[in-house]
Amino acid sequence: MPGVVPAPPEGAGPLPDRTIEREGDAPRLRAVANPYQTSSGMTVYVTVSDYYLPDPQADQGIVDFLDALLHGAELDGLHLYIVGPPEMPVICGEEAVACYFPGEERIVIVGEAEYAGYPTAYVLAHEYGHHVAAHRRNPPFPGGALNWGTKRWASQVGVCRAVARGTLDPADYLQHPGEGFAEAFAEYHYRGEFPWEFDPFLRPNATSRERLARDVRDPWRANTVARYAGRIGRRQVGRVAIKTPLDGRLIVTLWGPRRANLDLFLRHGRRVVARSTGRGSRERISRRICGERKFDVVVFARRGKGRARA
Repeated sequence: MPGVVPAPPEGAGPLPDRTIEREGDAPRLRAVANPYQTSSGMTVYVTVSDYYLPDPQADQGIVDFLDALLHGAELDGLHLYIVGPPEMPVICGEEAVACYFPGEERIVIVGEAEYAGYPTAYVLAHEYGHHVAAHRRNPPFPGGALNWGTKRWASQVGVCRAVARGTLDPADYLQHPGEGFAEAFAEYHYRGEFPWEFDPFLRPNATSRERLARDVRDPWRANTVARYAGRIGRRQVGRVAIKTPLDGRLIVTLWGPRRANLDLFLRHGRRVVARSTGRGSRERISRRICGERKFDVVVFARRGKGRARA
């Protein structure tokens, strides 16, 4: 597995794999899962089909290959299934050259240097991209990072806006953001060696590679909280500019004087995109951020005055 990775034959097309999310859909091999250690003390479990003779040295070589990929703590506990070519269609489905079971944290590959014209090392790097995504968060998007890619990468590429505009169709394998992320992960390690076969919109560049690497090494964990406070007079307007560098959800909560009546607005450019104008001085706006990178939070004191916080 490690070493020179042969290029796929011309016209091989995009790497065909499957991510199988339903629990219980992962067939189990009768062979024992053997633990192997990485250089940093992580454990990877390798199960090899009876199609092959035992070869612990080769198994350790594959684990060392995984350890050399960009990774975080998610490598610890990974299960790797190595099957024979006749078994691949049974476990992963027709035409698939590999598959990933996130519920089982299991990657399935063949034990050959290549299969169906695709180098197995490159295929394994692609599948590990799925494994990384399964261990990263990207709320509030359906399926999280596994379907949309990791938070910083997806925000930089513009996945949310592209899906909203119809530029990307997640139902199309070549436009699926999760597959695009996995392929970008493999491309990060083999850049220039393989043609980009997925949608050109997802094609990596220097900035998206940097975001991808950061998402692997320093996973995004939670929203950033910012607090603002100031005094506002009756019939006056207060305004605060905020930046939203990542796609996700923006929540703005306003607290004002008990007897005041304050209205809360969220403005993007000159357009009001959300508002909360109930009675009293406590207001709340929740809005999904999809490509917008700057907003103005506007407070209008309809009645009363005093100190307000947001």
